[in-house]
Amino acid sequence: QIFWKGLDGAYLGGNDVFARAAGLDNAAQVAGKRDEHLPWAEHADAIRAEDSAIVANGQPRLNRQDHMTLADGTLHWYLINKLPFHDAHGNVIGVLGTIEDITERKQNEMMLQLRGRALDASVNAIVITAHSAEGDLVEYANPAFARLFGHNGDESQGRRPDLLLGHEPHSDDSAALRAALQSRQEVTLLLSARHRSGTPLWTQLHLAPVRTGGDDDVGHHVCVLTDMTETINYQEQLAHQASHDALTGLPNRALFADRMAQAVTYAQRYGHSVWVAFIDLDNFKLVNDSEGHQS
Repeated sequence: QIFWKGLDGAYLGGNDVFARAAGLDNAAQVAGKRDEHLPWAEHADAIRAEDSAIVANGQPRLNRQDHMTLADGTLHWYLINKLPFHDAHGNVIGVLGTIEDITERKQNEMMLQLRGRALDASVNAIVITAHSAEGDLVEYANPAFARLFGHNGDESQGRRPDLLLGHEPHSDDSAALRAALQSRQEVTLLLSARHRSGTPLWTQLHLAPVRTGGDDDVGHHVCVLTDMTETINYQEQLAHQASHDALTGLPNRALFADRMAQAVTYAQRYGHSVWVAFIDLDNFKLVNDSEGHQS
């Protein structure tokens, strides 16, 4: 939108884009109109004061952002530039201005802010990697990643994710992670890891490729890491409790039966013998009942 106004605040002209924004049929109808006659009439006093200041000091007012709610209820944002309008002799005869509708840009900025805030506020560790000649390197790591692994965002940038997870360079977990980062599909892995302090962890890693090229190239991966340490430890405890005596910590009947079945099957297959030794402790129950289990 382009417009120009006289010293009295009346519009001298404008282009067709400005005319349509002002609710007019064509640019010829712009001349003689004042701000109080147009859709932004409620801002007329502020606009008049701004124009008077530009005329008085001869200084432009550039890159000012403002918003207005249109008749249909939608909120629109505008980038406004105004400067003194001079005649052929250099005298200030009014104000020349441009208005750009930046609503879509502001909406995109807001969406980026919301997504960025969602990443920062997530309880799951999130890492974004970028493919490079040196391999897949961390470009972003959220605060939850720092809490889980002890490496903050600045320390993580430019480093390989497998090293941040505490993997040895040639370990199976490191190889699995590198292979997943080469995939063009979403991949979910259960990996062992280590905190920066050396504390062992279990993490479920979900990788999603981000296609950035016109030929379907994968330039980035979004990696979501969920702490599974408590879950895995609990499962291991349940498995141990199912196969070991709670009092002595020794293998129980269930584990004995399982191992016995394996031994019998092995003996039958290879023609070996199986020996079972039974040891009975006399009066063991009496010791437990009189001295207690701790004895």
